[in-house]
Amino acid sequence: MKKLLLILFIFNVLALHSQNSDSVKLIARFAPLSVLDPYRTTIQLGTELILNETFAYSVDFGIPVNLYFQDNQSVTDRTYFKLRTEFKYYFFSSSERFTKSYFGFEALYVPDKFTRFNDWYEVGEYSVQYEYAKINKFALGAILKVGYEKIFANNFVFDFNVAAGYKYRQHNILAYNTTISEMSHFEEWYASPDRHPGHYHNVFFTSSIKVGYLVLKK
Repeated sequence: MKKLLLILFIFNVLALHSQNSDSVKLIARFAPLSVLDPYRTTIQLGTELILNETFAYSVDFGIPVNLYFQDNQSVTDRTYFKLRTEFKYYFFSSSERFTKSYFGFEALYVPDKFTRFNDWYEVGEYSVQYEYAKINKFALGAILKVGYEKIFANNFVFDFNVAAGYKYRQHNILAYNTTISEMSHFEEWYASPDRHPGHYHNVFFTSSIKVGYLVLKK
């Protein structure tokens, strides 16, 4: 993961030096709200390359961390991350030092794999109890944003947006040593997302904050 972040940074540095525009800038940034996700906690780091007065693109990578209790007594071998890439179109600029409003499009990919022990999942009106299971999930998303970005005199950067998006999720369970029974009311009430294999689609609304620092400019 550290190698991937380094590769992304080097790629953006090379892209920066390949541009002819005097307005090209490279920003290192961090999404602080990513650490508040209790189920897939990440430290979301990335770089943004401002190509000119109109366009920019960025790549963010979420490094998994375990800041919260995540049912670790029954889960092992968990691997996940969050990968985001975004394109921005600046449609309004104020007279202040780089203060811009933008439209953005973001693509999202979140894989999540782990082994769970002594649990169950839902199949119709039945529950399948298992000794252990290999659980493989991923999500793909497309997000439209409208936001505000400002570079301050001390080179610190603030970015805020509101967004609407579409997400496709796939959830596969390969269970071993299983038994099948009718689902109880208790199981119906406490059925978590991990207990619903299949394909899902949903529309969502969100907002995000990113802070950063202007590290290079031309």
